[in-house]
Amino acid sequence: YDEVIETYTTGLLRADAMLGRGMTFYRTREFGLALEDFSKVAAEYPSSMSAERAQYMRAMCTYWTGDSTEAVRLCGDFVKQFPESKLLPDVLYWLGEYEFNGGNFEESEKAFLQLVEKFPKSPMADDALLWAGQAAARRREFVRSVEILTRLVTGYPESVHMAEARFVQAESFSELGKYAEAIVIFDEVINKYPESDFVGPAWGRKGDCQFQLGSEDPKRYESSIESYSVVAKISSLSLDLV
Repeated sequence: YDEVIETYTTGLLRADAMLGRGMTFYRTREFGLALEDFSKVAAEYPSSMSAERAQYMRAMCTYWTGDSTEAVRLCGDFVKQFPESKLLPDVLYWLGEYEFNGGNFEESEKAFLQLVEKFPKSPMADDALLWAGQAAARRREFVRSVEILTRLVTGYPESVHMAEARFVQAESFSELGKYAEAIVIFDEVINKYPESDFVGPAWGRKGDCQFQLGSEDPKRYESSIESYSVVAKISSLSLDLV
């Protein structure tokens, strides 16, 4: 890459070489050097195909050098500058994940839903809906969480995230006081996804819902004890849950 950059002082080949060198620096975690190359490509060749990836990688390098606020700004600029880019799903997903981890659940939900609405066939679409549903639940917007996760269940029936989506959906029903509806979904997780990590927690939350219904139907207390007993016998679960 150095040889190409030194030989060709202008032209798209030089832009590609700088992008390639920047990616090499990035993969060896030399983020400062990578950022220099990506910034040059974006500034000197703004209309080239390399510029899109360079702009995206600028944001990633900026994040890894410790300036997360600037990284978010750069990603926002990318969304406006390259609305049809093939990299846009990656940018929106990163924004959604970053905002979620930072506790900014409303912005997180917006980014993930924007990804799904603009790229419904993206391999990340079902994952984005799961995150969006969880973000809504974190904001205690439980009705909205159920609605978002229903989009995942109906629109992406083969999703590998189905067990988790249904579990979170049942949790939202529980928070809404719709314990009977929640139990139906917890049973689905238990019976339809027996190898899922959510089976044990589903038994526990099913027990909680049965307990809540016990004040109206004392037999529910017996069912609750049975559910909790199942949890207590699953050795792979965390000690706290057992």
